[in-house]
Amino acid sequence: MTDLTTFINLLRPHDRRRAALPSELARPELSRVARAMAGRPAAEVALALEEAVRAAGAVPDARAVAELAAEVERGRDPFRDGA
Repeated sequence: MTDLTTFINLLRPHDRRRAALPSELARPELSRVARAMAGRPAAEVALALEEAVRAAGAVPDARAVAELAAEVERGRDPFRDGA
């Protein structure tokens, strides 16, 4: 994590309702996918991201998945770098 991301996360108080959101539940797995698939084709990354979102009990948003997959294809982990 970047220093700024770490700082922001420390300032944000823990919220049980937020922690139970599918987006928060999926975040660690999405970050793992991003690190594991950095530099791979966006189409491949998108499939893995969609699977992670579904595993968290949510329905993937095609536009958001495409944007995130493009970031991962460029070698960036948007779940850590820009949290």
